[in-house]
Amino acid sequence: VIASILGVFSGAVNAQVGIAVDPGALSVTAREGVCGMFSLDSCDFADDFSDSSSGWPYFQLPTSSYSYQNGQYKWEWTGGSGSGAVFSNAGTTCDDPTIAVDATISTTTHPDTDDVITGILFRFADNDNYYAFSVSSKGSYQVYKLVDSIYTELVPWTSSGAIATGLATNRLFARAIGSQIIVGVNGQVLTTTTDVSLPSGAAGLTAHKPSTSDHTIVLFDNFAQESTVLVPELVINHRDGSPGSFFALAGM
Repeated sequence: VIASILGVFSGAVNAQVGIAVDPGALSVTAREGVCGMFSLDSCDFADDFSDSSSGWPYFQLPTSSYSYQNGQYKWEWTGGSGSGAVFSNAGTTCDDPTIAVDATISTTTHPDTDDVITGILFRFADNDNYYAFSVSSKGSYQVYKLVDSIYTELVPWTSSGAIATGLATNRLFARAIGSQIIVGVNGQVLTTTTDVSLPSGAAGLTAHKPSTSDHTIVLFDNFAQESTVLVPELVINHRDGSPGSFFALAGM
């Protein structure tokens, strides 16, 4: 459960364009790059966290801190279980976004058993209305929605060998096109699902520390959002700079 929403996007909302796409319609080609290709449309936003004034919140709380550190965005928790969600005030809302980020579990008390969760929030309207794609450090993923404060699981927790477990980095991505939602990790599509509840909203980052860990650090890097419809191609490369996969809508 998200305990706190710490920031908010601002910006114009693009007109919605619905395009149905399934995993078989996605072509994959190797390409080098860092964050992505952008048309400077109002929906597009990328951040490698090298600039501490880029718009993400940073502050110290009694049992947690949020900060820029060494070109990454660092969340650190001590004590009991904790969750958080953040948004950059430099970002914008988007109808049909593709969002990607590197999520690293850097520290946790029991790396082999602690269930540390990282994820992407998208089409976020407010604290009671958003979609979430979550990935567990134990090798599973989930998609859910909150609509008028009502929680609904769209894709139940499902194991996948594509997810790096324990103290590791995963490149997460989520794509929303009309009613269709596509999620994946490390260049591989995990699943698709459909929902029409939330047509537009902001994108952000989320993480959860379990009560089994006394100390957890999560690092985010190479965040990117772009309009799936207006600029349908996004480089989702690996954090170490090696080429990832270049996903594009078929025929575009």
